Formats: sequence, C-alpha cells, structure tokens
Amino acid sequence: MSLREILFSLVLGIAAGAHALDAARGGEGVDFFHYWMVPHLFAVGEGPGVYDADGSGRLRGRLAEALGRDAPRDPYRDRAASYWHEFQVTNTPLCYLLLSPFATQDFATGYFAFQNLGIACLFGGVLGLGRLCGLSWLDGVVAAATATLCFECVASDIRVGNLNRLLLGWIAAAAWLASQPSARPWGVVAGGLLGLAACFKPIVGLVCLVVPAYRIARGDRQRTIDEASGIAGGLAAGVLIPMLAIDGGIWQAWLARIRSFDWLTHSRVSAGNVSFVEFVLERGGPDLGLPLLAAVASVVGIGLVVRHTRRDRAPEAASPDDGLVGAIAIGLLAYLLTARLAWLHYYVLAIPALLFLAGRIQRGRPAWFIIASLAAAVAIAVRPVLQATALDDPVLTMGMMVAGGWVAFGLVLRELLVAEAPCGA
Repeated sequence: MSLREILFSLVLGIAAGAHALDAARGGEGVDFFHYWMVPHLFAVGEGPGVYDADGSGRLRGRLAEALGRDAPRDPYRDRAASYWHEFQVTNTPLCYLLLSPFATQDFATGYFAFQNLGIACLFGGVLGLGRLCGLSWLDGVVAAATATLCFECVASDIRVGNLNRLLLGWIAAAAWLASQPSARPWGVVAGGLLGLAACFKPIVGLVCLVVPAYRIARGDRQRTIDEASGIAGGLAAGVLIPMLAIDGGIWQAWLARIRSFDWLTHSRVSAGNVSFVEFVLERGGPDLGLPLLAAVASVVGIGLVVRHTRRDRAPEAASPDDGLVGAIAIGLLAYLLTARLAWLHYYVLAIPALLFLAGRIQRGRPAWFIIASLAAAVAIAVRPVLQATALDDPVLTMGMMVAGGWVAFGLVLRELLVAEAPCGA
C-alpha cells in the first residue's frame, strides 16, 4: 500500500474502532450478563442446576453467594441484570466454560475485556477472510469499517454483548490455518477449531458438514481427511471438556432446557428475531425449519455431487482458500435462513458471504451479479436505512434481511458450483 492508503486505512480504522468502543460503553450488555453469571455459578458448584427452567430465584441467591453479599454496586452489572426477570440460560456448557475468564468479580472489567476482544475479532475476522477472498488490505479495512458503522447486526451484537464477533474471528482463524501451503498439520488444527466452535455455539454445526463435502467435491482427498478428522476431534473435545470440568450430566441438562424452552414466547419477530420460520409459526402456520433445511441440504449436496463428477482433473484456476470461505459462508447462511431463532446480531455471520462475493466482483463479474450482491449487502444492513426513512418495522426488517440472505446464499452457491474457475463471465 502507498503511504496515502496506509494513512487512510489508519484513520478509518481508528474511527470505526472508536465508534465500536463508544457503542460498547452505551450498550446494555444483556447477553453478556449470562456469560458472566454462569461461570460464577459453576464456581460455587451449581453444575447442571444452571439450566433449571424455574430456578431464577435460587440462581440469584447463589450468584450473591459467589460474589459475596457485601459486593459493591456495579452500574453496568445492575443495568444488564435489570433486563432479566427470568434467566434464560440456554447457551452450551462449553460456551460458558470458555468464557470463564470474563467472569471477573466486578462486572465492568469482564464486560469491557469481552467487548474489546469482540471488536478485535470483528476487525481481524473481516481482514483475514477478506485477504483469503482476494481483497487488498485497504479493501479489508474499508469492509471492516463499513460493517462497524453501517451494519445493524454488528451494532446489535455490540449493544447486547453477544458472541458472533468472537465466532467471526474464530472461523477466520480456522480458515486461515486451513489455507496454509503445508496443509497437513494445519488442516487438522483448523478442523479442530471448527469442531470446538460448533460445541461453543451450534450455529457453526452446518459448517462442519459443508466444508468436508466441499473438499470432496474438489477432489482434495488429503484436506478432506485432515479437516474431517480435526472436526471430529474438536467435537469430541468440546463435549468431553465440560463433562470433566463441570459435571457428567451437564449436556443432558442443556438438552432438556432446550427442549422445554418456550421459544414462541421468548423469540418473537417483534423482539428482533429475523427468522421467517418463526414468523410463519407466530401466524399459526407450519414449522418450516426442517423442510427448508432439507431442501437447502439437498440443493447443496446435489450441486456438490455434480461438481465432483464434472470437475477437471487438472488444477483448478480458483484459489482453494477463496472456495473454502464460500463453503463456510454456505454453512452459516443455511443455519441463518432455516433456524427458528436467528436474532438480528446472528447476521454478523453473513459477513463471510459478503466478503466472498466482494472478492468475486473484483475478479470480474457481470452487472447483474454486482447489483444482486450489493442488494444483498444493503438488505442485511437494512435497519439503519429503514430508520432513516421512518419505515422501521420488525416484520419489514425480518423480510428484508431474510431476502438478502437468500440472495447471498444463491450467489455464493452459484460461484462454488458453476463459476469457480472462470472469472470473467
């Protein structure tokens, strides 16, 4: 980069980072409260009891016991706790266990450490994935700043203190390791990171299926073996570690909580759930989740089989790193578009798809592809646009974001299955 570009990147990055830090200071920290609270409860031996459906009163007492009943008041903690009349402890045991370092005695210290790490993972994830997709460092900085300043899903993730920025950085690290020239050892490590991420937050689960399937379709036998074995090892470790560190029945308690949770009451579209499946259910319609997922899996699976049978035995023109980002994006979008619960901040995980499309546009794509990609990006970032035009409405936000997600899904899949090698069609 030239000196001018370096200075521009520096100023833009500082501005976006300052904006994110300011948003963190003004955020509610509602979701982070659970990430901070549950490790304290584990520390006093609560174990599977954290998932009791009617245990909020008892958990408050146990938390006071863990902190010491004469603990000083904490305005950040009190603000976050004020949103919870009934605790909704639904994240996985591994999630709470790995977030234990943020369960500091005073809430604010852990909260700001968590937010700072999340902002770093957002910038690092966008820059890393952007480079794998062929974007320059300057383009990556612009993309990270755009996500921070313009995407409501990112703003929501910062505001409530959720995990999706951490996951973005986590996934980017796995993709970066899998792209290393000496892929043998790093492929196993990358797969292990993806397997652990799926136990940390199940939204990554479909990625663990799509990535090996994509490797098979490309004919990358060794990468398939390495990454699949890493994924299996990561999943096994992710299940066993909480059982050894907390309690042998912790996963059963989590599954029981998930099955008994009143999703219809606590995950409504009006509250920020941008799931079309939930929208249909709220209006008395059928549960479209499994049929949609089956349809998506069938389309992706058949497409990859066809691609495998037609692939050229010669080395392919496109970078395998770029295609890996596309496969990861397909797995993440498949969850976002078929799940009953997809909070606004979950769409932080649509960013890999948009970076993948941006990289393809730079290589040369027809006007319709560019227009469709930009439309998908605007739809996913839509809420600030709607607010600016006084059209802000939860149903409209949901509809626009879901439409943008499907457009992005179709474009990424098209590139993986049809247009991976030619770059000027």
